[in-house]
Amino acid sequence: MFSGRDATSFAPTAGTTLVHYQPNSTVEACTSAQLDYDNDGLAGCADDDCWSVCTPLCPPGATCPGSAPRCGDGTCNPNEDCNLCPADCGACAGGKCGDFHCDGTETHATCPNDC
Repeated sequence: MFSGRDATSFAPTAGTTLVHYQPNSTVEACTSAQLDYDNDGLAGCADDDCWSVCTPLCPPGATCPGSAPRCGDGTCNPNEDCNLCPADCGACAGGKCGDFHCDGTETHATCPNDC
């Protein structure tokens, strides 16, 4: 978005402003540390898109106290589970179809939305 153009070169003037939309809700499903739903190469809490689940008190770009709850702090917080943050909550013992995680007993044939 810009405020005007130079009449000779049609280049944006010094009043150029970049507008960036960042939704409050996540674009990533944020249900698994293994599945990258938006194909950006990052999954689970390693994806900045999952900040609202993984570090709910620390949006991207904010300086946050080390004591803020987050995946990797050694405590299974209420917003974490074994699929999203196995480091804090332990490995999943099983699962159910529909939890967005392909568990050992599930296949694409038995649970296509998870596998």
